[in-house]
Formats: sequence, structure tokens, C-alpha cells
Amino acid sequence: MSRPGGPIGAPPSLARRRGSLGRARLAAAAGVAGPLLFIVGSVGLTVMQYDFLRGLGRHPVAESPVPWPSALALGPYGALQVANFALFGLLLLGFAGGLRRALPPGRSESLATALLGTAGLALLLCAFKTEPDVSRAPRTLRGWVHTVAFVTLLASLLLAFFACWRALRRAPAWRAYGALSLAAAVAAVLLLLASAVVPGPLTFYALLAVATLWLEALALRLWRLAPPDDAGAPAGR
Repeated sequence: MSRPGGPIGAPPSLARRRGSLGRARLAAAAGVAGPLLFIVGSVGLTVMQYDFLRGLGRHPVAESPVPWPSALALGPYGALQVANFALFGLLLLGFAGGLRRALPPGRSESLATALLGTAGLALLLCAFKTEPDVSRAPRTLRGWVHTVAFVTLLASLLLAFFACWRALRRAPAWRAYGALSLAAAVAAVLLLLASAVVPGPLTFYALLAVATLWLEALALRLWRLAPPDDAGAPAGR
């Protein structure tokens, strides 16, 4: 015999717990998939559109006013890079929401995940196509939107490193990831400073790697803290 919402004798919150578990796993999967899909997609499109990029003046290691990976949206397969930015943004928003539900309540936790959400929104706006030459001010509305979104993305991620350090160090299950966030923050600051004196895109590639590895680490931690027999409690407790 059963009743609406589950069999007689089942805990009233069982369905809610399972729903919470499912959302945590989906958020973790989004956090894992987003950066990987973006990197793989950007590298693949770079190979497919290499002649186009070289025609614009882009060089893979030398200094160039042609922005990568943004300029990929200007090529013959540009629609795929537009979709790549949008998909990464949506997946990062989903991950930020899941991470917020997994952490204990608090202002630091809210700020950290809000900054991640801001980065997700900025990625969505990066789907507006860039100008082919970023050494001068944008001449189109879409160029301005992309430029402002890109600056917002960098700023929100940099602040998220520090905010996550403050938030995660207070949660026992996440304490090591607080230290990881601080290490990522220091590395990002050093790379930004180095970019002012080291010509070429190598420091940007390194910064992209730092952000990708950091997001992957947080997403995998969220996944591990939501095992199949999880009861749905906040993962940071």
C-alpha cells in the first residue's frame, strides 16, 4: 500500500533529499563539463580555423592584437564559438548555484558563489562577438559588450579566488580547497603582473589553465561529497 509522495513508512523528506542529491550531482557535473568543453571546443576550432586566424594576424605564441579565443567567433565556424561561450556560461551558473546549496549558510559563502555566478553571466555576454583588433577601442555595440563582459569575467574570477579562500577554509570538508583557492589567487595575480612585462599570450594561457584546474577541483569535490547514499545534507558541514 502506498500514499502520494511515497510508500507508507518512508521518511517524509526522502523525495526532497533525493531531489537535493540529484541537483548536487547535476551541478557538479556542470562544473566538470563546462571548462573541459570550452577548452576542447576552443582548441578544436583553433585547428579548424588556423588559416583564418593567421590571416587576421593572430600568432599562437607571439604578441598580437587579435584576441584568443574570442576571435574564433569571427571565423567560418564562428557560431560554434558563440555557442561555446554561452554553454560554458550556463554550466558555470548551474555549478555556482549547486555549490551555494552545498555550503553552510554565510555571507562569505554567498559572496563566493555570487562571484562565480557573475563569471557565468559574463561568459554568456562574451557570446557577443568581439572586434578583430583589441588594441583600440571597440567600434560596435557587440564589441563593447564583449569587452566589458571579458573584463567582468576576469575581475569576478579573481575576486572569486579570494572569496572562496575565505569561505571554504571555514568548512571542514572544504578546508583544503580554501588553501587551493588562495594558491590560485596568488598565481592569478602574479600572472596578471607578468603579462605587463612578458609579451605574447603565454601568461594568458597559464591564467586560463589556473582557472580551469581550480574549477575542476571544486566541481570534483562537490561530486565526491554527494555519493549515491548521501542524505542530502549540505556538503560543507
